[in-house]
Amino acid sequence: MFRNTTDIKGIVFHYRDEEAFTEEELQDIKEIYFSNEWKSLFLVESASNIIRQLDFVDPSDYLRITPFEMWLWPSVKLFEQVVKHLGLSSSEIILISKDSVFTNRSMSLLCGVVLVSQMVSYNQLSYAPDAIFRNYKQFYDLALKKSAGRNYFGENRIPIVLNEVSSRVFFASYQLDEKLVNIFALGRYYGSKHYMHDLHPYSKALISNKSESSRLFSRFNHQFVTLIKKTINNFHKIDYRADALCYVPPRPDERSQFEPIFEVLFSDTSDERIQAQDISHTLVSTRHFEKQKLLGREGRQANVEGAFLCTENLSGKHVLVVDDVITTGATLEACARALYDVGAESVSFFVFAINQYEQSGLTSEYAAVCPSCGHNLHLNINSRNCSPFYACSECRMTYNFDVIMADLNRRIDSK
Repeated sequence: MFRNTTDIKGIVFHYRDEEAFTEEELQDIKEIYFSNEWKSLFLVESASNIIRQLDFVDPSDYLRITPFEMWLWPSVKLFEQVVKHLGLSSSEIILISKDSVFTNRSMSLLCGVVLVSQMVSYNQLSYAPDAIFRNYKQFYDLALKKSAGRNYFGENRIPIVLNEVSSRVFFASYQLDEKLVNIFALGRYYGSKHYMHDLHPYSKALISNKSESSRLFSRFNHQFVTLIKKTINNFHKIDYRADALCYVPPRPDERSQFEPIFEVLFSDTSDERIQAQDISHTLVSTRHFEKQKLLGREGRQANVEGAFLCTENLSGKHVLVVDDVITTGATLEACARALYDVGAESVSFFVFAINQYEQSGLTSEYAAVCPSCGHNLHLNINSRNCSPFYACSECRMTYNFDVIMADLNRRIDSK
């Protein structure tokens, strides 16, 4: 879950001057503050009245900054003050705030970033912080007390299998045509221009699995089946049910990458099989449309408007639409409208990853470098065993992924 955090030892509570903490939030913050398991710091503007609310906080645990300094955030100089104040490494610190502008900008820092929000607007998803919790108690229970959510479920499973207990699913809700749409995502996707691209095996696996020119084409289908199955079978824990599943229809005369995945998924006869109906054959594309990749938000919406049709009555059904990566959500929304047109009770989206928009910063300092020649390394996945490794285009050396990441974390902590 946390991109850069190796161990949580410090928590920085950011306060937005326009919005006070509620009494419930204050109680949750107090519980975290007095646990004595983590160092705490409150980042507040010098003129703020929040200090009256936080009368239980030791004055030494405040870092007062001017509105101008906050406007400059995330300046390296100011963040260095935070690090120095706590006496910790940046990779041991979590920033937590109710202000999405603050968390978006904080994503260029070498620390963990958490947003507290009851409702997530759509444009926040592609600048998603390391985690979004509905309240401070959920942050305490899941990220701190239980040490859960150390990474997203998909990022743990593919291609490196880690402890499933310490993984989580990204969840958000937003309004679509006066309907509440849920989004379940198993990870993040970083494109080739993003600073995280060569640090993230999950992104490499997603793009390689669907590229017919790649030697890894369809190699991760089995893992994708497992991800879908395990996630849906845990929906009962959040009081959500899926009566029917479908994937985004391909263009006419094309085959979806999800067709073989669904064939395996719904041929399962084990006790873990999905208790839902496969309705993929009923959701079809009515016309050819351009690929969405090079289009902006408005262009994407116009490109797929009215492009899908459902041929079956879905009255009362709770439908889950599956896709690989969500960017603006225009394609999924067009599918949702087609499903609502035939009576679906609710439509939710299940994606393997949320596309992360490129952000400035960290291009040079947050990079995997060759121990032999110092040039930047490129992330690859072994086509035989599907394990990630690094390769240097200059000296032609290859390196174990974990070794290079350990070296990277050491360099970050030494800054």
